[in-house]
Amino acid sequence: TSFTGAELAAGKVTFVHDGSETTKASFKVSVEDGNEDGSTPATSTFDFGVTPVNDAPVLTGDLKATVKEGGSYTLTKSDLSFTDPDDGAGGVRFTVSSQSAGKIQVNGKAATSFTGADLAAGRVTFVHDGSETTKASFKVSVEDGNEDSSTPATSTFNFGVTPVNDAPVLTGDLKATVKEGGSYTLTKSDLSFSDPDDGAGGVRFTVSGQSAGKIQVNGKAATSFTGADLAAGNVTFVHDGSEATKASFKVSVEDGNEDGSTPATSTFDFGVTPVNDAPKLTGDLKATVKEGGSYTLTKSDLSFSDPDDSAAGVRFTVSGQSAGKIQVNGKAATSFTGAELAAGKVTFVHDGSETTKASFKVSVEDGNEDGSKPATSTFDFGVTPVNDAPKLVTKQVLKSIAEDASTASARKVATLTIADPDGGDNSLSLKGADAKYFEIKNGALWLKKGAKLDHDGNPSLDVTVRLDDPSIGKSYEASKTFTVSVAEGATKPGTSGSDKLVGTSGNDVLSGKGGKDMILGGAGNDRLIGGTGADTLTGGAGRDVFIFTSEKDSAPGQSGFVNNSGYNPQSGVGKRDLITDFVHGKDKLDVSQIDANDKLAGDQAFTWRGKKDFTGKVGEVIFRIFDEKGTKNDRTIVYGDTDHDGRADFQFELAGIINLTKSDFIL
Repeated sequence: TSFTGAELAAGKVTFVHDGSETTKASFKVSVEDGNEDGSTPATSTFDFGVTPVNDAPVLTGDLKATVKEGGSYTLTKSDLSFTDPDDGAGGVRFTVSSQSAGKIQVNGKAATSFTGADLAAGRVTFVHDGSETTKASFKVSVEDGNEDSSTPATSTFNFGVTPVNDAPVLTGDLKATVKEGGSYTLTKSDLSFSDPDDGAGGVRFTVSGQSAGKIQVNGKAATSFTGADLAAGNVTFVHDGSEATKASFKVSVEDGNEDGSTPATSTFDFGVTPVNDAPKLTGDLKATVKEGGSYTLTKSDLSFSDPDDSAAGVRFTVSGQSAGKIQVNGKAATSFTGAELAAGKVTFVHDGSETTKASFKVSVEDGNEDGSKPATSTFDFGVTPVNDAPKLVTKQVLKSIAEDASTASARKVATLTIADPDGGDNSLSLKGADAKYFEIKNGALWLKKGAKLDHDGNPSLDVTVRLDDPSIGKSYEASKTFTVSVAEGATKPGTSGSDKLVGTSGNDVLSGKGGKDMILGGAGNDRLIGGTGADTLTGGAGRDVFIFTSEKDSAPGQSGFVNNSGYNPQSGVGKRDLITDFVHGKDKLDVSQIDANDKLAGDQAFTWRGKKDFTGKVGEVIFRIFDEKGTKNDRTIVYGDTDHDGRADFQFELAGIINLTKSDFIL
């Protein structure tokens, strides 16, 4: 406020304008020499004219604010403004740089500068980039056109960021490949999420719109799963086996909706690798067939489904057929194609048995292209009963009678058995030229008492037995013709003792009955019946028949074995009949009156096995030759098995070595 004249002279005294916008400046000044004279110095005014100079604008405001994570904030005058005595809001421009964790926008568009007017009008916002930082900022300066050529000073505007929960976002390529009918375990590369706020255990995926399959979690169907389930490999997509080449599901992810957002849904697409499907049986697998009839299978009874094959490409296999057989084109078969079934070529033919049910097991296969084992199902038939025609089962016991035989009493000719599973009201009748000599009584055909026997006038008596079930048709159902030859010769019965019977030159019937008999036929075609006991039979000249009526006639119960070591003539010795003069190809051995199987009704015939062994399956006849070299004791022994134990139940001996054949027997 004072200076010396020396300082003034030295140029050290200046006037500094205060920068105000006035056009004048001044100060009052006085001068004093120390006031030696005690006077009061006079004061004068020093006036300045002020030359105006443009002022640079200056930033004002607290340069700070708070913004929500991912949100926006509109800058206000208290946050950011300016002072400039020379310019208004429209004359200055703010410049932004080094924006961190967000961007400045003006009228919704990114900008790096704005006017004071934009700021005053509320057009300037800071948009946070959603990152998880707790701070954001930008650098800012202000200029009025640089009229003063100054370099504007830059300041930093700082934001505190209020954290906001972020919604999780789906990641992964959202695609995979699954086998038709198979399953696929989702991986992180297929489907995952990003969420800076949550781990895998904190998010849940929701599934909808599932197509051609289902999501499973730990093997159970589910419509949602956690990120932890996904990461642990617990989430699979199971294809439904359909023939579509694509499958999909819609999926979204949420973290508990802490942010109140609506989760976006994306589609996960599968390519489906086709797999050959095994065919499956269809149809109701049942029908009705008449007893003894046939039934043509239809598609409603039996068919198949197979998206990969046509009827010609599949084959049905049949097993376990009960009470009937499958036929294809009229021939028995155990398999057939779908095409044959569709063409009506497959029938089931009932076997006529009296069962009320029939069935077969069936499976279908397409060539086993898929390596599967076909499942077998049962096709069941209900059987409609049909009255079966009765059958006549007979056994002729009298085939020849000497013309001098007594008919003082009736003679049994044959047993008659009616086999009728349905139990019809059956009747027997006699027809034929000689029917008047016969009668039916007590389940048998008899030669009547007093029947006339005359070889010359009627060498054979013929009669036909007819069997009729009146509920079936108009004619009889079965018939059997019997012939009893009237032999020219003698009929000589023995006694229960040991007899010697000698025939004539005619055709004799010689029956020893009981005891150890000797029977000599002589000339003629004789019929020799030893009966029980160890008999010796000699046919003599002619074509003779040696008849055995029961297994008791010769060595009953003798197995033919000695000490179980093979056939030996010592087994049965002294108990079996001996035929002394059997001629192969001329004489006959008749065992037909012995029932070969006493476990079945009727008279069953023997099976000839020659030199083979018994099988133990059916009534059988075999023979063995015993050649005792150097002796006259060569013999041939015939063995018969009736109880199927593989051992003989009767045996008889032929003198000499005779290679018997089936033609030597009446079985």
